[in-house]
Amino acid sequence: MDYLQQVPLFPLKRRVLFPGIPFHCAVAHPFQQDMVFDAVLERKFLGVQPVATALDEPAGVVCLARIRRVHCLPDGGLLLDLLGIARAAIRAQVPRGKPYCCVQIEILGGPSEEYAPPTGWLNEAYQTIRNLRGSPGPEPDPFPRGLWLDMLCHFLPVPFDAKVQLLKETCHQRRCQMLASYGSYWKTGRLMRKYLPRLFCWN
Repeated sequence: MDYLQQVPLFPLKRRVLFPGIPFHCAVAHPFQQDMVFDAVLERKFLGVQPVATALDEPAGVVCLARIRRVHCLPDGGLLLDLLGIARAAIRAQVPRGKPYCCVQIEILGGPSEEYAPPTGWLNEAYQTIRNLRGSPGPEPDPFPRGLWLDMLCHFLPVPFDAKVQLLKETCHQRRCQMLASYGSYWKTGRLMRKYLPRLFCWN
């Protein structure tokens, strides 16, 4: 497993960011703006953490995100262009004397992890995403750390709690088992399949 000393914690309400996904959001709170500027100056990732509400216990998992662009808005807010990099579990809070929270994390999964090829509708989704990257055929999964699976988890219109569980799960094989019952979402997710080619143009 890989460790990072610390990353700033960026809460994201009712949304779950997965690796490989670009994300745009506005930041108005002064503490979060300080976090963004510090992360840019120190060349750090943000730990994007899904939360249901401000009062709920946050999930102990984040998606590391790279800040690609920061735009200053006329009202004083910021517009962020982020890119999900990797899933990570929160291991400890790190005191830094900052008005925002920083945590120590552990990266979930790894490049050496292997799992059985998907079957059923998951295989259809797998081949669809692979073909968009120009890698058809029975060759091994070309995506680092199961990126195709993260993309599928992001775009399937499943409930928020289900997406948080998919973000938390450390084993790709178990993630496939969790997704096996969501075939109906894939069949009706035409917008998702139309959006995927645009995603590859952006990245």
